[in-house]
Amino acid sequence: MFPPLQPGPARSFLSAPVIAEVLAELAKHTWGAELVAQAVADLHRALDRWPWAAARLFQAAQTVLPDATHVLDTGNFTVVGEHCLRVRHERQMLGTPNGRYLGMGVGYAMGAAAVAGRPPVVLWIGDGGLRAFFSELSLAAEQRWPLLVVVMRDGWFGSVRGRAESQGWTRTPLAMADRNFPGLAERMGLAAGRVANEGEFTRWIEAWARQPGPALLECLLAPDAYNQQTELLR
Repeated sequence: MFPPLQPGPARSFLSAPVIAEVLAELAKHTWGAELVAQAVADLHRALDRWPWAAARLFQAAQTVLPDATHVLDTGNFTVVGEHCLRVRHERQMLGTPNGRYLGMGVGYAMGAAAVAGRPPVVLWIGDGGLRAFFSELSLAAEQRWPLLVVVMRDGWFGSVRGRAESQGWTRTPLAMADRNFPGLAERMGLAAGRVANEGEFTRWIEAWARQPGPALLECLLAPDAYNQQTELLR
């Protein structure tokens, strides 16, 4: 029990040596580490039911690119990334967690890639968020920055699709018109590709890691799995 607060000057009820002794004893314990480890293990088991969805992409990318800086734009994948990405330093994970404004991750990612001597940067962005700021990637191509743009393509404004379905609203305005992002990226001077499973994804970024430069990789994801994985976490 702490003594009640008294008016007047603050008083120390414990001497400096006693405080040091208490802190030394506390430092010997890892408070809640086992509970956190169990929660993380349970999380990954739950997410692994989908073999080709956002969680597996994050895991594969971090295996191949352990030192990369990850920038999360806004979308269903953002929720998954915030749970699954494991970084050693807070500057290895950037994004717009408060504003949640589609497309703003492009500027964050190019700013991170422009810093000399930094590891490669991976921008995770949806096929909705990329459209408004696609032309900005031409600067990355001109400067030859080590920036990999991973486009999470499910064909919908996925972050609001679940709400529309739960309310029985029409989904027609939420369907995305087709855009050939890899073709456009190549014309702008970026390396580009399209993958449809985890094996293809891993091989593509392994090749990119050997000579990182401006590149765009489109991942064709099943809309239902893409949506369900995020809803599980929410």
